[in-house]
Amino acid sequence: SGGMRKRVALARAIALEPDFILYDEPTTGLDPRTSNVVGDLILKLQKGLDITSIVVTHDIPLTMRISDKIALIDQGRVAASGTCEEVKQSVTFKKFVNGELGNEDEA
Repeated sequence: SGGMRKRVALARAIALEPDFILYDEPTTGLDPRTSNVVGDLILKLQKGLDITSIVVTHDIPLTMRISDKIALIDQGRVAASGTCEEVKQSVTFKKFVNGELGNEDEA
């Protein structure tokens, strides 16, 4: 299953005892329950093993649950950054949530 593959990938990553792990869309293609499990695993790794997580995702609930700081990227540039609360208050974040950010050429 997709969830099992994600867990195996996490196990493989921590076997090397890294200082940080890069996650690229860790919950894409997963059902909500399995997405929560993956989010829980990321949190456990961050806190239990003191691993820094760099997460590339469009999953806003996951981002808000596991992040201390966020950098919102729009067209290759940091459009907003800060704590979850700081970014949530930004105009850029509100545009992202409303689907107003992105490359107009993609429409």
